[in-house]
Amino acid sequence: MFDQKFDSIRSFIFFKCSDDEMASDIAQDVFTKKLGEGNLPSRNILNE
Repeated sequence: MFDQKFDSIRSFIFFKCSDDEMASDIAQDVFTKKLGEGNLPSRNILNE
């Protein structure tokens, strides 16, 4: 899931904030939060 969605989420956030590093950090935080809630399979993120 991470590989499939990260770029799309980061691009949307970048569109809103115009800061590439911030967009990447926020997108990663989204996946980290969802992983912590048990909503994502951990193997997709941990293999990165």
